Order: sequence, then C-alpha cells, then structure tokens
Amino acid sequence: MKNTKSALFPLVLILSGLLTIQAYAASAPAIVSAVANFQTNQLTITGSNFGTAAPKVTLDGSKLQVVSNSSTTVVATLPTGTNPGGYLLTLTNATDGLKGAFDVTLGTAGPPGPQGPQGPQGVQGPQGPQGLQGAQGPQGPQGPPGISVGVFAEAFSVNSLEPPPALRKPLGTPGRASIFQLPYGRNERFAQDDQG
Repeated sequence: MKNTKSALFPLVLILSGLLTIQAYAASAPAIVSAVANFQTNQLTITGSNFGTAAPKVTLDGSKLQVVSNSSTTVVATLPTGTNPGGYLLTLTNATDGLKGAFDVTLGTAGPPGPQGPQGPQGVQGPQGPQGLQGAQGPQGPQGPPGISVGVFAEAFSVNSLEPPPALRKPLGTPGRASIFQLPYGRNERFAQDDQG
C-alpha cells in the first residue's frame, strides 16, 4: 500500500502542475487597441483577460494611474505633457501577474505601410462624347507633273449601224474612193479626197 501511495504522489503533482500552467496561459492579458483622448488626457485600452482587480499599466516604463477597469476595458490617465508618437504599452494582470504588451501610436498616424497589390481591372465605362474637330493641317508639297493621255470617242447611233470613221478599216488602196470593211459585215463606199 505504501508503494501505491508513493506512485500516485508524482502523478498528482504532474497533473496539478499542468492544470496550473493551463490556467495561467488562459488568463494572460491580450491588448487589442489603445486610443488616446488628449482633451481628457486619458488612454482607453480594450482587450481581454484584464482581471477584476485594477491592473498595472505602463507607457514606455512610466506607470499610469488606472481610473476605471473591467476584464475587457481599462481607462488610465496619461502623464502630463505626453507627446504624440509611438510607445510600448504594457498591462499586468493584478490577479496572477501575467503581462500583455502592445505597440501603440498616440496622437498621430504611424508611417504608411507598404503598397498593397494591384486590384483587378474594373469594367469598361461608356464611350465619351466626340471631341471638337481639329484645325486644318498645312498644305502638302506639290506632286510631280503627270502624263496626259487623251481618249477620242465619237458617238454613233446603234440604229444607223455605221461606225465612226475611226473604226472603219480600208480594204483597198487609198484613192478617190475606197471600200471600207464595217465591223457589222456591210461594205460601203465612202468618198475620200486624194490630197496626199
């Protein structure tokens, strides 16, 4: 029986130690935000596991006076002459002595963060109105002279079946009269002056 009690004693110590560690880990303060009001000279801290008793609050190592507290909110008085800037805020739970820390910027915005990735392209908008007509441009250079080609045409009536003289082909030698072949199959004599 003595051996059984001695074997259970270390087991009970180990289990109670684990339960104590879990209880402390579960109650560590976690600061979510801290907002300064320079008109009232107060700092409002929000988070969790602050405890029911007034916690110890420091701002860059300087102890702040706690005005009011709950397990999720603490209001503390800022030291006179606190300048805007970045500070390390700590909150120590009075019940178990666990501490939470938070980097806070009071009064001014911190430096800008890095640029984020480009977002997706939006939908195309409607077409805008037509713009005004521009001014007329300067006159271009004069081109090279062209080649003149003339075309001679003489009209004739389809009913007469006689082509113009330019379409008549001589059949004989030039003389006083020649016979011309007409394109329509008729031969006719036309008087020609023999001046050549």
